[in-house]
Amino acid sequence: MNIGIITGASSGMGKEFVKLTMQNHLDLDEIWVIARRKERLEAWPSLYKEQKFRILPLDLQKKEDVECLKQILEETQPHIELFVHCAGFGIMGKIQDISMEEQAEMVDVNCRSVVEISSTSLYEIQRTHDLYGFRSSISSTARICCLCGK
Repeated sequence: MNIGIITGASSGMGKEFVKLTMQNHLDLDEIWVIARRKERLEAWPSLYKEQKFRILPLDLQKKEDVECLKQILEETQPHIELFVHCAGFGIMGKIQDISMEEQAEMVDVNCRSVVEISSTSLYEIQRTHDLYGFRSSISSTARICCLCGK
């Protein structure tokens, strides 16, 4: 099964990447759309009836939701043709005005989940391809450093 995975698919860049994926007519059996807002994810199949979507309402801030995604990947062993990681958020303001809890939440979504999901997705891409599939991270870490494969 050839799939594309797009996190943060309910709004912003993630939503735009779903649209771009559909405009480019990639040969994907499923597009896995991941975000916290289930009701927004559920709109995709009605917008693009020709494409099968897997709706995964996961909060990548939560370790148990990241583990859930990893478990689904292990169970289904799909061929990942496209992986675009757009989940993330930022809080504007002075550091002293942002609670430690909010700062930790940003680190969990913007950093920890990027590393964990990247490791899992790259393993799956390498397992099923002689070459790498397409993978992109759009997050706070992606704007300041390069995340390279081979």
